[in-house]
Amino acid sequence: MDPLRRERGNVTDIAKVIEKIRRGISQDKYPNETAVRTQVIQPVLHALGWDVYNPDHVCAEYSLKLKTTTRRIDLALCVSNRNPRCIIELKSTGHDLKQPAGSAGDRQLFEYSFHAGVSLALLTNGVHWRFYSTQSAGTYAERLVRSLDIEADEPGEVAAALDRYLSYANTESGKAADYAREDLIERRGRSHAREAIPKAWARLVKADSDAEPDERLVALISETTASLSDRTPATDDVAHFLRRLKPPGRWTQAASTEPTQGSPGLKAAYTRALRAYETAVASGAAKAALDVAQAKVEAAAAKLGIAPPWNSSA
Repeated sequence: MDPLRRERGNVTDIAKVIEKIRRGISQDKYPNETAVRTQVIQPVLHALGWDVYNPDHVCAEYSLKLKTTTRRIDLALCVSNRNPRCIIELKSTGHDLKQPAGSAGDRQLFEYSFHAGVSLALLTNGVHWRFYSTQSAGTYAERLVRSLDIEADEPGEVAAALDRYLSYANTESGKAADYAREDLIERRGRSHAREAIPKAWARLVKADSDAEPDERLVALISETTASLSDRTPATDDVAHFLRRLKPPGRWTQAASTEPTQGSPGLKAAYTRALRAYETAVASGAAKAALDVAQAKVEAAAAKLGIAPPWNSSA
């Protein structure tokens, strides 16, 4: 063990540091990148077992030599010979990291990661923290392992995630990068499964045909209804209810993924309209209400220059 390195604190200790930082954020104590570095990042790294005063381990303004120029990485975390295992790019707290992955900051981070040969990278403004598995395949958003919000997330949850991806012990052993890859696979799998839920529902209620809904679903609703009313509903009544949940004639798939083009405001408006439509469908709203909700989705889609989900290929 490096004699200069402090013992790694437990998650409870790290959470206390997070709580202190949260109070500082609420009081606007970190107005610029320097404050974020010295009053947010360094205390967090210290709690995670890093000797923040050892330039061979926590390397500020790490020099990255390219063919024709030299770039400076804000922080590089090294365990031997100043070879980085993880790089950190810092922004001021006023820098917007709520926007989807793919900003100029993300692009810079991935460029530096490629040339530094690291597989784990962090972009943060002290409030929002984005961990990327940079050597995985896919877009920026598809390589996002975890996004943390110190203001909104529970301190214990934030502390556990920081310990998992950023502690000295996990970085030294290589577990941090392994955890990031494992968690990215899990995140992608969960995302794909979530996107398939509307298709599964459409198949069960036979949304693409005039056939009767799946008999297993009819039986489950009948059984649950009987437990609530002491009377088993007629099969035709259950089937009629399920058919009412289908959008009238035009819905082929639910677009659960966020649109990839347009301004953040337009994309947010589209997502709100789509969720409202899905809620109307799920609640068995009347056709007139569904038509109004669908028109709002189509209008929002038109502003983004995309097709509404019922015109997308399955």
